[in-house]
Amino acid sequence: MLALSPMVNPFSKTTVKGSQFETPLLEFSGACAGCGDASLKRQHPAVADSLFEQTEQDAKDRFERYRRLAEG
Repeated sequence: MLALSPMVNPFSKTTVKGSQFETPLLEFSGACAGCGDASLKRQHPAVADSLFEQTEQDAKDRFERYRRLAEG
């Protein structure tokens, strides 16, 4: 798993733009063991892994776009 280095938030963390720089950069469901999130991983691990990898890459891409915007 790729670890992102810490970055100083160039915006106020109470704004939409600034909130994107606060951790966690990815949000994970707090789903219980009996609901769909957990059963997807159990029943279709390849699909779940693929969805997670895509979501993770999307978050990294968003982070890079915001970082470039913040740098001007």
